[in-house]
Amino acid sequence: MNVLQIAVGVSGSKVYNKLFSEFKKQNLQFKVYVPLHQNKNIKDIDFKEFPFPYYSSRVIKPYDKVVYYTKICRMVKDVELNFNLSEVSLLHAHSLFSDGAVAYELYKKYNIPYIVAVRNTDVNKYFKYAFHLRKYALKIMRNAKKVIFISPSYQKYVLDKYVPNIAKKEIIFKTKVIPNGVDEFWLNETLVRRNINIKNPRLIFVGRIDKNKNLKSVLQVVQLLRNKGLESTLEVVGDGPLRDELQKECEIDNNIVFHGAIYDKEVLRDMYFNSDILVVPSFTETFGLVYLEAMSCGMPIIYTKNQGFDGFFEEGKVGYAVDPYNPKNMLNAINEIMDNYEDISAYCFEAVKAFEWENIAKDYLELYFN
Repeated sequence: MNVLQIAVGVSGSKVYNKLFSEFKKQNLQFKVYVPLHQNKNIKDIDFKEFPFPYYSSRVIKPYDKVVYYTKICRMVKDVELNFNLSEVSLLHAHSLFSDGAVAYELYKKYNIPYIVAVRNTDVNKYFKYAFHLRKYALKIMRNAKKVIFISPSYQKYVLDKYVPNIAKKEIIFKTKVIPNGVDEFWLNETLVRRNINIKNPRLIFVGRIDKNKNLKSVLQVVQLLRNKGLESTLEVVGDGPLRDELQKECEIDNNIVFHGAIYDKEVLRDMYFNSDILVVPSFTETFGLVYLEAMSCGMPIIYTKNQGFDGFFEEGKVGYAVDPYNPKNMLNAINEIMDNYEDISAYCFEAVKAFEWENIAKDYLELYFN
């Protein structure tokens, strides 16, 4: 089998490197098409960082937001010029509206079957705002061999909100949830029984400090805890456009510490072990690998309701899904975790093992060969 991976997001994500590395270990024959934006801020693919057979070109233009079908036609021609499609037995489109559209058009011309993934940008951008493209997206899903969702929450949301009843049964039959995996570094921990000082809950936030990641609400939660007489602390790991503003607001608070971005995994692991609860209530979230990293250290998590990570576990098993607009809801979740901390912590440590990249790759390979 020879698979052509169509992945517009390769240049900004390490997820593909991990997945394709596992494919390589399994001796899968594949090539990768990486359409890039004509944007100077998007770096070219470096073969040292991405050691797989690929072709990339800056084929996506700034005005393509308003000429969607022109963009898709241009990308299709780019594929036709640079790949021998007679050798391709399957197309794997890693997003619905961009990669999936290319796969669908190639399927119509060359009858090459394809599978397509539905991701954060599809759910929170295209489906939400591009009303005129929803029928086309439905065609892409109906003609795919399989439709992959990164989480149960996205699967339910799209099927309930955007798939009409006449097509629902057909599409449900071909859907499958396959999450992202976690780096093997985080799977080598030894279980350490953890407990929490309920008078001094130590919170940690890990992520980009921007409007979407919603650090501002986490700061409000810290204040709510203190209003209850709890001396809560907060470690903030990350950087971004709102860092200076929020750090200035907290500069007289010695119990809220901004560390900047931390890329050393061992340093980050130590910070997880020295904190009690991860709180990252993003407004939108593709998946959220930081949740898995924290869980691998036995740390309960607070994540966003109806977004990427939600739906993998029952409420209270590894933490709680919260309304990102409601700090009091987050406060209640922290209280629930503190009441059952040791059991949740132990379950987190065991549950994360299901997200090993080797297992994720095997799920995809099963789809390919079936």
